Amino acid sequence: MLHFIFKSNDDGTTAQILKDGQPLDEAVRLEQAYSVVTIYFRIAADNLARMPGEERRETRRSLGLQSFIISLTGLEAFTNTYFHMRARELGSQEIVTRIEQTHGSLSRKIEELVAMSGDGPLVDQDALIRRVFELGSGPVK
Repeated sequence: MLHFIFKSNDDGTTAQILKDGQPLDEAVRLEQAYSVVTIYFRIAADNLARMPGEERRETRRSLGLQSFIISLTGLEAFTNTYFHMRARELGSQEIVTRIEQTHGSLSRKIEELVAMSGDGPLVDQDALIRRVFELGSGPVK
């Protein structure tokens, strides 16, 4: 993984950018967290849109499975992004610690983070979470 260091001037402007310890002479484009998350859902939607045009059942199955996996990745990225912002608002290291845990199911993680944020539960939360995770188990025609 690349490692970037941003050195700042006293006024907060960027003085220098280092990439893996070496000065970087090219522009750096930083993505907003929410825009990175949308990339996953765009890729998933593109895969779903390609499915009807594919003749081979195995290709349709692969596109559907990729779409589901990418969507779950997007859902986890959204969950992590949203609750990191919420943790910052609440000053809650407990939420950050839970976000950083990599074991357990995503559905459980969402349930716990909603509860920890004090905003929940969501309307029909159990049914909603259950439905999201059922989407990947349907038959491919």
